[in-house]
Amino acid sequence: MSVAEKATTPHVGAVEVERRRVLRDGRVKLKLALLGVAVDRCGVCLSQFRRAERGALTPVCRHSFHEACLRRWLRTAGVCPICRMVLSMDE
Repeated sequence: MSVAEKATTPHVGAVEVERRRVLRDGRVKLKLALLGVAVDRCGVCLSQFRRAERGALTPVCRHSFHEACLRRWLRTAGVCPICRMVLSMDE
């Protein structure tokens, strides 16, 4: 893999709990992170991330997606779904 390909290949990892907080009413709020970056929703399917899901983080623009959602997207379009930066995904 060339340096240019490494710069455009998303980083893949597991979504982890960064912080857990119990509210006064007993509900639990989780702050999630993917490879050290705070995440909330997938940029493709717009559903919330869950603990231990596989996610993909774009290397330059730092947008986050479910790994499967981004793979499906990149089969037809080789760009970030949010900012249109050129990306590639190793198979």
